[in-house]
Amino acid sequence: MSTYSNQKRAFATMRTENVPGVFSDSAGQAPIVALVDKILAAKRADPNADVSVLEVEIDQLVYSLYGLTREEIAIIEDSRQEKGSVREAANGPAVEESR
Repeated sequence: MSTYSNQKRAFATMRTENVPGVFSDSAGQAPIVALVDKILAAKRADPNADVSVLEVEIDQLVYSLYGLTREEIAIIEDSRQEKGSVREAANGPAVEESR
């Protein structure tokens, strides 16, 4: 079985009842599941596919599900950018391929 099939199954079967108030019904899950399916399909077709737009859509849905304020979202986004900078520093700067 492919890695993407395993990931999809893991996402579909993960237990969500312990997540406070977010996935109280399948209707709340449907948009996120649809986006995850699109990401998996894109990565299956091209492992290097840029799925960042879809990831941002998932982020926005999760923020909405939790009812986060703009200030709370800014804290999360700033934290993610800082982690990306630390990761880049550890791994070296990204190098573009020459064609």
